[in-house]
Amino acid sequence: MDKLRAIEIFRQVAEMGSFYKASKILGITPQATSKAIAQIEKHLGTKLLYRNTRQCRLTEEGERFLLEVTKGVSLIENAWEQAHELSSEPRGTLRVTCGLHFGRTVLLPLIDQFQQRFPRIEVELYATDNFVDLVKEGIDVGFRNGLEPSGNNYSQRLFDLQMLACASPDYLRRYGIPDTYHDLSAHTCTGSRQINSGRIEPWEFMENGELIFHHVHSRFWVSDSEVETEAVLRGMGIGLLANLNVAAHIRSGKLVPVLCRYLSHRYGVYLYFPGGKKLSDRASRFIEHARDELLGSSSFQFSVDQLQQLQEKFKLELDGTK
Repeated sequence: MDKLRAIEIFRQVAEMGSFYKASKILGITPQATSKAIAQIEKHLGTKLLYRNTRQCRLTEEGERFLLEVTKGVSLIENAWEQAHELSSEPRGTLRVTCGLHFGRTVLLPLIDQFQQRFPRIEVELYATDNFVDLVKEGIDVGFRNGLEPSGNNYSQRLFDLQMLACASPDYLRRYGIPDTYHDLSAHTCTGSRQINSGRIEPWEFMENGELIFHHVHSRFWVSDSEVETEAVLRGMGIGLLANLNVAAHIRSGKLVPVLCRYLSHRYGVYLYFPGGKKLSDRASRFIEHARDELLGSSSFQFSVDQLQQLQEKFKLELDGTK
């Protein structure tokens, strides 16, 4: 007896409740269907179906048997699907969400590289600074800056989102370098205002392991981080800006880090995707690609020592011009 074929016939009969209908779908005669069921019952030593001339229904033993074989068939189908995915080129639409600035500066190059490797995968990028419910919006993979995403999601911190106090070289030449965050009261600072609440964000520092929220008096407030970055580059004041916005400017010398020893590590850049759900092959491959490129990335992160070295380099240049 071909057990797999016999199980297929049994499941079809159980689903249709009729030998005749099941036979028609399977492309065999009702006699062949009846024979296969009889062979299973003989092999198991129990009756699986109550029969009459027009329909049939499962016995208690038949219901238990159907439940168990269905589990086994699902495992086999999953194995086939996984093997097919491994042997075939991934394709289809991948839906990704992230913040606006992150999309422009970080994710766009990442997606470009990914699509060069997998040209049959289409990517739809939903760029927004609002939190996105992945399941509700049908999103495969998300990226979020700040605190770890909550809810029924799997998330991984890729690297620190560092808030860096910095200023232009021209500003620091004119007004000096603050030594502690208390010195900011004697400086011009830029500020960030929340769009929804209108609240001005306090500056965050870490001192002796304690998180400090320090309110600075700002002459210029803005609700957009890129505009604030541009203001600091123009010498309009000292700003507390995310490393995603200013890392390249700090490395190039267009901005100088200050108050380096107070660096906080509270925030992060997170990759997240729906928990309790089987990922598509294209989503799995994109997640792997993102981890390879971004996990622990040194492109945006600085150690306290690195920041202090950059500040000391500027101080030496400043002393040399006096």
